[in-house]
Amino acid sequence: MSYMMQLLFIFLYVTANELTYMIALRQQMGLCRHISAGGLCWINRIIMAVPCVWYCGWIVGFVLIAFALFGLLHATVGWILTIPTLSIMDERKLFHITDVECGLLIPVNLICLAFTILSFFRATYKSALSLIAAPKQIVIIVAVLAIGFAIRAVVFRRFQ
Repeated sequence: MSYMMQLLFIFLYVTANELTYMIALRQQMGLCRHISAGGLCWINRIIMAVPCVWYCGWIVGFVLIAFALFGLLHATVGWILTIPTLSIMDERKLFHITDVECGLLIPVNLICLAFTILSFFRATYKSALSLIAAPKQIVIIVAVLAIGFAIRAVVFRRFQ
C-alpha cells in the first residue's frame, strides 16, 4: 500500500502543481475571471507542501516545494500536460479552458487534502526517498528533467 501512496503522491504533486501554475499564468494574461482562484491556488500549494515534507523529509521536501513554486516543475515535465492547449488561439476557447481549470480547483484541493490526511495513516515518514535512494536513480531523474526541459525548448520554439 505504501508504494501506491508514493506513486499517487508523485502524480498529485505534478498534476496539482501544473493546475495551479496554469491558472496563475492565465491570471497574468487576464483570462481568469474568478476572484477566488488565486487564493485556492495558494491553498493547494500549502496542502501539497505537507506531503512533500512527509514523503521526502525536510530538505528534499523543501526542494520539491521550491521546485514547484519557481515554475521549474512546469519547465521540465509539467508542460507535457499543456500540449493539447498549445495551438488554441481563440480567446473564447481559452476563457472556457480557464473556467474549466478554475472549476477543478476545489475538487483537486479536496482530493489533495484527503490524500494528505490519509498519508499520515498509510505511509511512513520519508517513504518516497526509497524511490531515489541510489545515485543511479538520481541520475535518471536529473536526465529525465534535463531531457524534458530540452524538448520543451524545441516544442515551444516551434509555436512562437
